Amino acid sequence: ELEEIAARKKKQDELTKETATLFMGELEQGIDENEE
Repeated sequence: ELEEIAARKKKQDELTKETATLFMGELEQGIDENEE
């Protein structure tokens, strides 16, 4: 059971990292567009 929780937490951390990366990418794109 503990392994299951650890695996789920690890997966959640990876998703969070991906979301943060996407979000930062979108923010940078938005900044670039505003400069034009």
